[in-house]
Amino acid sequence: MTSIETGTDRAVGRDPALRWIAVTASAVFVVMSLVVARPGSNYRFSFLFLVPIVWAPYLLRRRIFLLPLHYVLFVLALMLHNLGAFGLYQRAVMGLSFDIYVHFYFGIVGGLMLHRYLEHTVVLTRWQLRVAVVLLIIGMGAIHELVEWFSTLILGPKNGMLKTEGVYEFDTQRDMFDNLMGAIVAVSLYAWSRRARRAAPVNPAPADAAPAAENSDWRGEAPSLQSGR
Repeated sequence: MTSIETGTDRAVGRDPALRWIAVTASAVFVVMSLVVARPGSNYRFSFLFLVPIVWAPYLLRRRIFLLPLHYVLFVLALMLHNLGAFGLYQRAVMGLSFDIYVHFYFGIVGGLMLHRYLEHTVVLTRWQLRVAVVLLIIGMGAIHELVEWFSTLILGPKNGMLKTEGVYEFDTQRDMFDNLMGAIVAVSLYAWSRRARRAAPVNPAPADAAPAAENSDWRGEAPSLQSGR
């Protein structure tokens, strides 16, 4: 359809491509957990919940109008998160916390997939669609932050997802802001892609092309209208 949606809607039916993406990603997550993660690390068993997350979009591929490009971006987002097995969450990349990149990228990927889904299932104007995508991504990010909080309440600061010692004071608010910025980038990419498609030159129809069906029907009815006067 567009540069953001590589391929056509028929790409949704390319199950072999999507299946290979899911299988490859699952194997990578198992290796990262069992081989790369250090003994005793929380990432040692991360594949137990990451692999089902990988397969969820595949199983819902037709309902969510999943494209191979979007699926690859989604899997890469999970892999980016799982790089915490190397201790990257405790490091800065080009002066910014690694966590910033993760939440920002998740906002982009989630925004692209959600934009495509809503576009095919809900009747909205362009601006309503864009605002809905941004607000829903922020809401999903907020739910994730609540899950982190509950995991720490239940498992404690050591094993929970939300770390309470030695972290940025406004980490939760910053994560949601990063999700917001990513979602804005996603809807902006869609808007730019649509504008570029409209600006692209359209090949004119050949001169000897058959007339449209509605024109032929109209011309066929014209004599009967004249004969009835």
